[in-house]
Amino acid sequence: MNDDNKKTHYQVLDVSPCATLDKIKAAHRVLALKYHPDKNREDGTELYFLAIQKAWECLRDETSRRDYDDELTRRQQHKHITTVMLKELDAEECDLEEEDNDDGTIITTSTILYTYSCQCGT
Repeated sequence: MNDDNKKTHYQVLDVSPCATLDKIKAAHRVLALKYHPDKNREDGTELYFLAIQKAWECLRDETSRRDYDDELTRRQQHKHITTVMLKELDAEECDLEEEDNDDGTIITTSTILYTYSCQCGT
């Protein structure tokens, strides 16, 4: 329960991101009863209960759930992009992209763009 701030709302409630509202509601009810501060006084349960409530508040509303799902998607995409951009490449594996002016001369800038074909097949 120590890493609750790193868990998604779906992970806190132990449901799939595809779960129906009824499944989310049922999971919330079970966990809220189990970890309610009046019923469970173990260390950390109050914080976990608050995480359960926060997850429920977000996921029970269609609009806030859609916004939350969009944010999760953006984070995943950013995480992937960051990982790819940090990969060390041999310059010989890359292609230099140069732009031509309308008059046929090559545009030079202080930034050089190299591209690297994706190895995953997409």
